Amino acid sequence: MRLASVLASVGVLAACKPSAPPPPDPDAWLGPCLDGFAAAKAQPSWQRARTIVEACTPCGVPWRDAIRVPMPAPGVVLAVVDACHLDCPAPARGDLSSALKAVEGDQAPRAAWAKFARACPQQMSGAGPDDRYAGGAWFALDQIARRLGAARAHLPPVKRTAIDEAFALELRLPLWSSVGTGFELPAGPSTDAPIDRYVTITEKDVFLGAAPIAHVGEHGVTVTGGWPGRGVGLDQLRAEAGSNLAVVAPGGLPAARVLEVVRALRVSLPIAVAADRDHTLFGAEVGVLARPLPTGDDPPADTPVITTKTDLAHASLPARATVVVDPGDATFDELAALLQRLPPGWTPVTRATPEPSSP
Repeated sequence: MRLASVLASVGVLAACKPSAPPPPDPDAWLGPCLDGFAAAKAQPSWQRARTIVEACTPCGVPWRDAIRVPMPAPGVVLAVVDACHLDCPAPARGDLSSALKAVEGDQAPRAAWAKFARACPQQMSGAGPDDRYAGGAWFALDQIARRLGAARAHLPPVKRTAIDEAFALELRLPLWSSVGTGFELPAGPSTDAPIDRYVTITEKDVFLGAAPIAHVGEHGVTVTGGWPGRGVGLDQLRAEAGSNLAVVAPGGLPAARVLEVVRALRVSLPIAVAADRDHTLFGAEVGVLARPLPTGDDPPADTPVITTKTDLAHASLPARATVVVDPGDATFDELAALLQRLPPGWTPVTRATPEPSSP
């Protein structure tokens, strides 16, 4: 009898033992990720990539240690890579580890990531045709793209449509050359605009190039466009410029040089500026200033003239006025700052040969 009671008690305990938790859902990351893409669609194009990377964690860990600047300890970065369980040739991880350890100080780990992509092409896309965007940020974005593509095949039609919409989103990239560097652009609050091409101005040359855009797809991330583009003369620039342009120039370039080129186009063009770093993925994406560069229309001789040294608060001009901007010896940085300070009702223009500046 006692034995029967013991056995019965054991049976009750066995029946009450909690069952094993269900295995984790491998697609649990998809919902927040697609929500992130939906949110990014309403954001400035230079902000979207950051939003997507923060929302999408297909490898089960956040990407922050892979995208931090300056780069953290190599072992911390490799922990993120290992979480993705990439099917790469055996030497690839060790070579990445060695290359990351060789990075000195604030040096960008671009070469290390580019080499890793070449060693493991089935798992990671090259960061543009010349690897100019190679880095932890590209790795994160590329893994998100590939894993969305892999998940799409077994999802219901509604989620397939959501992924297709995600793949249609364009992500603006930094204006980096083939060696992964760009200009120190003027500062200022950046807004978004449908910029298709950039007119890049240096001391001696002018370039026209398509805006670099990242496209997320089932096989990773691809890039269209490229900066700075090809060299053009002013006549060729006028003939080919088209619409949706912005001006790119180093902040220290003489403002007169920039206005010389813009005047040749006879249109008012926005100024490319560095976007807010805290809301970008690569840390160097580009927006534009709300106030564009002045047009080249010649105004009447008695039109008021302003310079970067003009005290606008005591300029004694009406709320709505046309003013001639005389660049003098100002830099492009200083010209951009002046345009931001102009009252909203003022229309800035330039002259081929500026009148003497007002006192």
